[in-house]
Amino acid sequence: MEYTFTVGQFNSYSLPTASDGFGCNTYSMSNPGDGIQYTDPGICTGGSEGDPVVFPSSGGTISGTPTAAKAETDYTLTVTDTLSATDTFIVKITVNPAALPPDPDPDPTPPTSSREPAPQAPSPTGEPPPVADLMPEFVPNTFAAQNYEQDTRIAPLTLPEARGGDAPLRYALSPALPEGLGFDESTRVVSGTPTETISETVYRLVATDSDGDKATLTFTITVEPGVRADRERLKGINTVVLPEVARTMTSSALDAVTGRIEDATSG
Repeated sequence: MEYTFTVGQFNSYSLPTASDGFGCNTYSMSNPGDGIQYTDPGICTGGSEGDPVVFPSSGGTISGTPTAAKAETDYTLTVTDTLSATDTFIVKITVNPAALPPDPDPDPTPPTSSREPAPQAPSPTGEPPPVADLMPEFVPNTFAAQNYEQDTRIAPLTLPEARGGDAPLRYALSPALPEGLGFDESTRVVSGTPTETISETVYRLVATDSDGDKATLTFTITVEPGVRADRERLKGINTVVLPEVARTMTSSALDAVTGRIEDATSG
C-alpha cells in the first residue's frame, strides 16, 4: 500500500490487519522518522488457526507532521501470532515538499488579452525587440440562434466584439442577410424588417486586425412567415374558392327550381 504525506501538514493512516493466525496477533514496524510515527494497535486483533494473511483494515497507524521531504521508501509491517508464525506487509511512504505560499502581492491589473505576450528583454545590440503578433479571438466563438418573423421589425442586435489582435479591428458578416435586414460594420449591429422568409442559415462574423489575422464567430438566423403573409395567402384562397362555392350553390338552386317546374307541368 502507498501512503502520501506533505511537509508541514498533519496526516494519519490506518494500516491493514491480518485476518488469520493462532491466538492473538501482534504488530510491529520501524518508525519512519522526520515527524512520522508508527503506533501499535495495542490490542489483540483477530487470530484463528492457520498462517496469518494480511487484508486492508487496521494494523496500527502511521501519523504525524513531516519535517522533510522524502522519496518513496519501503517499510515492513510484521504480524506475529501466538505460535510465533509471522507474515509481512510492505508499507510505501512518500513525503512531498511543502506547497509554495501564494504571491503576497499579485498584479491586480488583468491582461488585456488571454494571448497578451510577456515583456521581452532589450536586444544586446541596442535595437528594440521585435513586437509579438497579437491574435484576435471571440470568447466564446458561438452566439445564440436568432429567430425572426417576416414583415416584423426586429430589435437591434449587437454582435459580440472580438478581443486581442493588432488594432484596429474590422468586421464583416456573411452570407448576405435576408431582404430588409442590414449590418453596420462599425457598430456590429443587425437591424431592420425582414421581408422574406429563410430557413435556419449559419452566419459568420469575421474580425480582421491590422495585419490580417482573423477570428470567426458563428450563429444562425431563421425568418418564419408572419401574420401578413398568412393574410395574403388567405386572400388568395378566398379569391379562387369563394366564387366557385357561390357558382356551385347557384347552380344547385336553379336545378332544384327547374325540377319543381317540370313536376308541376307534367302533373
